[in-house]
Amino acid sequence: MSSVVFLRAVNVGGRKLSPRDFAHELGEFDVVNVGTAGTFVVQANAPEASLRRAIGRRLPFETEVVIAPAAEVQRLVRSQPFDSVPAPKEAKPFVTILMRDPDRQPELPFHAPQEAGWQLQVIEARGRFVLSLRRAEEPGAFYPNSIVERTFGIPGTTRGWATFLQIGTILNGS
Repeated sequence: MSSVVFLRAVNVGGRKLSPRDFAHELGEFDVVNVGTAGTFVVQANAPEASLRRAIGRRLPFETEVVIAPAAEVQRLVRSQPFDSVPAPKEAKPFVTILMRDPDRQPELPFHAPQEAGWQLQVIEARGRFVLSLRRAEEPGAFYPNSIVERTFGIPGTTRGWATFLQIGTILNGS
C-alpha cells in the first residue's frame, strides 16, 4: 500500500532540507515531493518500518515522522470536509496530522481566542487528522499546530488544505 509522509518542522529554525533532493534519495520507494515543508507521496508498496528506517538514515536532523496510509489521505480529500463549513472569505483551511489517533476528544468546534474575533477555529477531528480554519492577520499568530498539539496532547504537523489537494491529485494519477 502506498503512503504519505509528513515530516515535522522542516525548513524552519535551521532545520534545512531540500525536499526534492530528499525524495530523490528515497528513490527505491518511488517518492514524489509535495511542496517545501517535508511532504512526500510514497508510491511503492513499502512496509512502514522499512520506510521509517530509510527516512531516519537520510535525514540530516532528528524530527517526528508521520506516515499515513494513502487510502486514509485519499478518503479525507474525497470527502471535501471544508465544503460544508461556513467560513469567512479570508479563512484558510488547514489539516494537522497527529502522530497517532488521540486518546481524548475535546469539545469541538472551538475558537482561539475565545471571542467573536477568533483567529483559529478547530472544526473537527477525523482520527489523527484535525481540521481547522485560520484567519490570523499576523504571520505565525495562531498557527494551528501548537494549539492542536496542546489541545489533543499529541505531537503533529500541519499542512494547508491545498497540499492535501495536491496529494490527492498525485494519488489519483498513480
